[in-house]
Amino acid sequence: METCPTGIQPLSNQLGDPEYIFNPYPYYRELRVSGGPVWVPPDPDVDSRGILLFSRYTDAKQIFRLGRAVTKDLPRFRHARTTSLFDINMMNRDGEEHLRLRRLVSSYFSSVNLRELEPRIETMAEVLLDQLERRGPEVDLVSDYAELLPLNVILGLLGIPSEDAQMLRAWSLAATPAMDTFLACDESLIQAKMTAFKNFVSYVQDLINNPHGLSKSGMLNYLLDAGSRGEISTEEIVGMTLFLVFAGHETTISLISNGLWLLLSHPGQLRLLKEQPQLASCAVEEVLRLESPTQRSTFRMVTAPANVGGFELEPGYQVSALIGSANRDESVFADPERFDIGRAPNRHLAFGVGLHNCLGKNLARMEARIAFARIFDRFPGLKLRQDRPCWRRNTFFRGLASLPVEIR
Repeated sequence: METCPTGIQPLSNQLGDPEYIFNPYPYYRELRVSGGPVWVPPDPDVDSRGILLFSRYTDAKQIFRLGRAVTKDLPRFRHARTTSLFDINMMNRDGEEHLRLRRLVSSYFSSVNLRELEPRIETMAEVLLDQLERRGPEVDLVSDYAELLPLNVILGLLGIPSEDAQMLRAWSLAATPAMDTFLACDESLIQAKMTAFKNFVSYVQDLINNPHGLSKSGMLNYLLDAGSRGEISTEEIVGMTLFLVFAGHETTISLISNGLWLLLSHPGQLRLLKEQPQLASCAVEEVLRLESPTQRSTFRMVTAPANVGGFELEPGYQVSALIGSANRDESVFADPERFDIGRAPNRHLAFGVGLHNCLGKNLARMEARIAFARIFDRFPGLKLRQDRPCWRRNTFFRGLASLPVEIR
């Protein structure tokens, strides 16, 4: 069993405490003050010497740009019992292999395509708000609004039947607890994740084998055509589809629900947004900074000696940027704990930087901007029904479990 390297402090064992889940940011501040990395025990299903976690903004940017000193090839280090086609996607590839898979789907996230998609997203939002009005006056903005919009958008892009949305969401919710390396020590969580992944894989394989219900213009149908030309393997099609479904809705749900909470709990900022709707895009960026849906960077294994913030990295360690901390770094952001929708510039790292930056970042921004505008136009008297937000018990994904409100 790997132990903490000499001279490096281990990560706090209080991460699962309710108060940490509610507010991890004081601990992040302590890490930034200490300066160096903290050590996290390795995922029991990944071969590594542990994870070195960096909390400062400049160090985080360095990690995103380490290039050939790290590999993102997770399947290479995954233990056999937890291998899944879910891991075979562009996020877990390096160099040309990453670019090959990314280029296959990049046009669907282009500015041209997003402009064409915007009216459809606005219509989806209005339909959901009609449902809220019928269901009211008391509703949950997570399950009744924030979950449904991104999920329907990404399924539409892929050309997958929308009636399967709730089933796919249930599998995502079953998988995410065990995707949190810091808390996933319970064997039952790992088994739940593997069952969810197995169901995901079987579902996509059935779509591939019986593609008649797929939209001809959707990404999945396009990937099948690319597969017939030898540009992508069947296993890669499955992995990419699973990744796009999951990544295309999980963090955007948190972006929307976190933003609704922040705006409703900061009435002065909400009033400013209503008075100056041109601040909508800035408001989305501030939500991304203050309550980053992804709190740390994804898998990176050190393969060659490298330096981050004056600390020498050795091969065999994983390295990760604590995004939620970097986005509140006092050396970069003035008054970083304050929610300020007029903040400019706002160089947050919520979507990463470098070659592996989030492909769907502009789609997520557009969905959030539309979600905020439509709901406050429709229900200007929206009122919170609780003073304290209910966060999901997860240190990797930061999002609300529920957001009860009263429609007025």
